[in-house]
Amino acid sequence: MLGLLLCMLAAAAEPIRVSIADAIPGGDPAVREFALALNRANPGLELSIQRLPVAEAVAALKEGRVDLLLVQQPETSLVPAEFPGSPYAAAAAVLLVHRSNPVKTLSVEQLRNIYRGAEQSWEPFTQSPFQIHRYLEAADTPGEAVFRRRVMGEVPYTESVFRLGSAPECVTLTGNNPNAISVSALADTAGHQVKPLAIDGVLPLRDHIAAGSYPLTEFRFRYRQSDAAEAVLAVDRALDSGAFLPFLIRHELVAPLREEKSHE
Repeated sequence: MLGLLLCMLAAAAEPIRVSIADAIPGGDPAVREFALALNRANPGLELSIQRLPVAEAVAALKEGRVDLLLVQQPETSLVPAEFPGSPYAAAAAVLLVHRSNPVKTLSVEQLRNIYRGAEQSWEPFTQSPFQIHRYLEAADTPGEAVFRRRVMGEVPYTESVFRLGSAPECVTLTGNNPNAISVSALADTAGHQVKPLAIDGVLPLRDHIAAGSYPLTEFRFRYRQSDAAEAVLAVDRALDSGAFLPFLIRHELVAPLREEKSHE
C-alpha cells in the first residue's frame, strides 16, 4: 500500500504534488510520519504538510491551495458540507489509577472537580483521607487535548496538577503511587500496577473508542475537494488502509469504525 502511486508516477512526466493542511491541535504526528513513508516509497510523489489554524486551513481547501484538510472535533462544524469527509483516527483521554484504588468509574463532573481542585482527597470516593495526586500528560498530546475540551472546557486546572511528558510516563508514575490519578492517551499498561477507569460506566477499550461510545473520545477527520485528482484520492484511501494502522498505534490513536461516523 505504501507504493500505492507507483503506476501513476511511472507515467507522470513531473512530480505529483499533494498538499495537506493539518489543523489538529498540536499537529498529527501519525499522518506526518505516514506522509514521509509514502514519499520514500513513491519517489515521484511530493506529499507535503503545513500546520494551519482551522479557519485558514478551511479557506485553503476552499481556494484549492491544499488538497486535504485534517481537523478534529468539534471544529468539523466549520467545514462546509460540500467537502467529502470521513474520520481517520480517534483520540481518547484515558484515566488511570493504581490497581489498589477501589474506584472503578467516575463521571465527567467528578473528574472536573478533581482536576480543578474542588476535590482534594480520595475520601468522597474511597473513604480514604489521603490526598489526590493529579498527573496530566503534556499539553496538546492526544489524551490531554481531549480531556481539556471534553472535561475542563473553560475551567482551569488546579495548580497542584503535575505535568508529565508522555503516556508511558503517566503509566509508570501512577503505578508507583497508590494515591495518583493520571490523564493520558491509550497506552500499554501490561506489567504495571495501574488500571483504567470507566467514565460514566464505559471503559476505554479500543473497540469503545473506535465506535465513539467511550465518552472522552474525539475523532479526527480528513476532508477533500469533491472533484479531487486521482493522486489525492489515492492518498485519501491510504489513510483508511492497514498500512496506516501502525502509525496510529505508535502515536496512541485508534482507527475509527468509519461506517458509524459521518460528516459532523
